[in-house]
Amino acid sequence: MSARWAQLRQVISATRDLPGDSAAARAALGLAPGFPDPVLETVGMADESLPIGAAHEGPAGGGAFLELVGPLRQDVPLVRWLTKVGGRGGYGLSIQVDDVAAGVAAAAAAGVRVVADQEVYGHRIVQLRPGDLGLLVELDGIADPDVWFWDDVPMQRSSGALVDDVLGVDVGGPDPQARAAVLGSILGVPVTTGADGCPQLVLAAPGRPGRTVRFTAEGSGLCGVELSLRPGCTAPDEPLTFGGMPVRFR
Repeated sequence: MSARWAQLRQVISATRDLPGDSAAARAALGLAPGFPDPVLETVGMADESLPIGAAHEGPAGGGAFLELVGPLRQDVPLVRWLTKVGGRGGYGLSIQVDDVAAGVAAAAAAGVRVVADQEVYGHRIVQLRPGDLGLLVELDGIADPDVWFWDDVPMQRSSGALVDDVLGVDVGGPDPQARAAVLGSILGVPVTTGADGCPQLVLAAPGRPGRTVRFTAEGSGLCGVELSLRPGCTAPDEPLTFGGMPVRFR
């Protein structure tokens, strides 16, 4: 049996002010307007996905996206979460996997519950309970790493973009090692130790550079995203957030 793989595709923040936070992120990062996922409207949510770097080169070919989501109605669970965190913040990860069934079985063995299991755009997606992992994790079952949901979506190129890739994210909370081990078992990815001593998962499809999920005792839930600066670009002088989630650059 071949080894399983997983690659981080979308980093998701949630906000009560989708238009305002989207406009602020696009202006700060030099990104063109993104596009919505019509499926979210059926569950009372709106969103905007912003392609980063290679995601413009359709088919997406391993490219990454920053996504902002917000409620369309007051009766959706996202409203309660936004109230709890103060109106905006890091919300979840969309992770492409080659074997959803194996991930679901590993989640069950680890006591992590499934909150959604459905076919979307011809592919099985499974969402895992945020309360069990500290954030929403979506397993997207697309076995070809060169294929992604948005390959046929027209995208505006961001000619003045400050960044060209998502390098990784931070997940905060108690017992980072144990939490890394749980998610690693679900994804079939070994836990390693980063240069800063934090446990991490390096998510990469075969032959692709990895994006890192770093676990830390500082913060709570999805508490940071690291972006790659385009050659010749420098990081802003002022601190930047994406939908309330701190952004750092490298």
